Amino acid sequence: MTLFISSTLNKVDRKGRCSLPAAYRSAVEAAETRKLVYIYPALNEPCLEAGGESHFKQLMDTIYAGGPSLREDPKKLARRILSQAEPVSWDGDGRIVLSQKLRDAGQITNEASFMGLGHSFQIWAPDVYEGYDPDDDRAFLDIQERLEAERHG
Repeated sequence: MTLFISSTLNKVDRKGRCSLPAAYRSAVEAAETRKLVYIYPALNEPCLEAGGESHFKQLMDTIYAGGPSLREDPKKLARRILSQAEPVSWDGDGRIVLSQKLRDAGQITNEASFMGLGHSFQIWAPDVYEGYDPDDDRAFLDIQERLEAERHG
C-alpha cells in the first residue's frame, strides 16, 4: 500500500502546474501499477484529498459496500466524491496539473501545501490551512469518520 508522509510547500503557476513531492511520486511508483493520483475535494475540510489508485479503489468499495455504519445513500456519496475526482499523472519533471475546478475547490492560487496522511494526502492553500478552524466545518465530519473506520477497520 502507498504511504504518504511529511509535508511540502510548492509553487503553483497560473496554469495550475506544481511539483508533486518526490517522496509521494516514489511512493506511488513503488506501490501502484499506474503512475497517477486521484484528487478530489475533501468532504469536511477546505482542501483537496488525494491518493494512489489502491486508496481510491478502497474508497469506492467502502462507499458502495455501505454497511450499518455508513447511513448515507451510496449514490449520494459517489456523486459528492467520485464524480468530482480527477486522475492526475505527472510529467517528466514531476509536475502535476491541478485543474481550475480543483484549484477553486481547494482555494489554491500560487502555492500548495502537500500534507501526508499515511494512505492518502491533502493539498491545502497555505493561508487557508493557517486560518482553518476544524470546528467551523462539521457538515460531513460524521461521514468522513465512518468512511475512515470502514476503510481502515
